[in-house]
Amino acid sequence: MRRWFRFLWTGVAVFYALVLFAGIFVCGKRYFLDKYVYLYGNGTLVQVSYGRYGFHISSYGDLVLDKSGLSMDSGCSSSFLMPDSLKQFRLIDLKAVIKMKDANGQIRDYPLYYLRNLQTADGFKVKNVVVFPCYSTDSVTSSLGMDVISAANWHFCFKDSCMDVIRRGRAYQIPERALCFSYERTKNPKTVLNVDDIRIDGCLLDMGMSDWDFCLTDSAISNILQKDVPNDSVEENSYGLNSAATTIVYQFDSLNVMSKMFADVRIRKGVGNIIGMDFFRRFDHMFWDSGSKKVYLWDDVEKNL
Repeated sequence: MRRWFRFLWTGVAVFYALVLFAGIFVCGKRYFLDKYVYLYGNGTLVQVSYGRYGFHISSYGDLVLDKSGLSMDSGCSSSFLMPDSLKQFRLIDLKAVIKMKDANGQIRDYPLYYLRNLQTADGFKVKNVVVFPCYSTDSVTSSLGMDVISAANWHFCFKDSCMDVIRRGRAYQIPERALCFSYERTKNPKTVLNVDDIRIDGCLLDMGMSDWDFCLTDSAISNILQKDVPNDSVEENSYGLNSAATTIVYQFDSLNVMSKMFADVRIRKGVGNIIGMDFFRRFDHMFWDSGSKKVYLWDDVEKNL
């Protein structure tokens, strides 16, 4: 009889031990997802499929995968999906909130969701990605942010409208004449921009912003206007993640940027310093080296102004 009770209590103890272990595992997994995927998800957990994929430039100037409609947005630390797209996936709610500020300075809270797998109609796959729903203007589409971009190296050939997704650390031949921007923070790629002899710090490398080459603050533009006279300035609408605003865009016939002369440069007045998609597309190639945190731009043949 005692042996039977001893066996019973041993079974009960083992059962509760398993329950306790499962609880620790689940809580630990949730903490793991919260801490490392959301807060520090910079390629350590996020995985992408390597290969070549086609893209096109949308009517809004975004770089969009041909079939899925997903765009690339290096100006966003996390990826975001439009509400209709979210319905296609099985989501795990992280019960966390992210504050996002767009180019117009508008801030909004977004809930976060964890996706084990995200596969596009192009065959491009992403694993272990955190996304947030975007309730936005018509000019914004679902986008892959720096959490995904930082997981690989990317060669964008604007001439052939294709991108090669390459393993980080893999050697890639880049011509010496390539213009190079360096950044330090994995999910917030800010660099230095030189216009004439004016140094502008904290410029975000933002593939998600188009219709102008640069967005600069009042102080940065004031410094440029002391040396360079625009041939025109117009008021235009500016669209962000969740807002629209009216701003001034200055048009320069020519401007010295990073010790190179460029024609027909457009600079928008904004709340932050941004290097936009229109500047990247001036070149035939862009190589985003996530491993060394550098972005290279070059042409097949050196072009004159």
